[in-house]
Amino acid sequence: MTGDAGIVAGAYANLEAADPSHPSGYSRDPALTSEAYADYAERWVERGARIIGGCCGTRPEDLALIARWLAPAVTGRLES
Repeated sequence: MTGDAGIVAGAYANLEAADPSHPSGYSRDPALTSEAYADYAERWVERGARIIGGCCGTRPEDLALIARWLAPAVTGRLES
């Protein structure tokens, strides 16, 4: 996800959707587990993303799992 201009790309998903039945007006699909989000993040890295994060609905445990799963891949890229 870098081009000739040397721009670094990243990805971070909004994990909530509008839900009028929820007190906040938004909710997260229960099927979207931390593991499922980490799988998406892994694909982003495989496609060249260098910055990975989360937006609305992302929980600390989601990002902690991504950090653990992707640490070897990220470390290798930073060293090269």
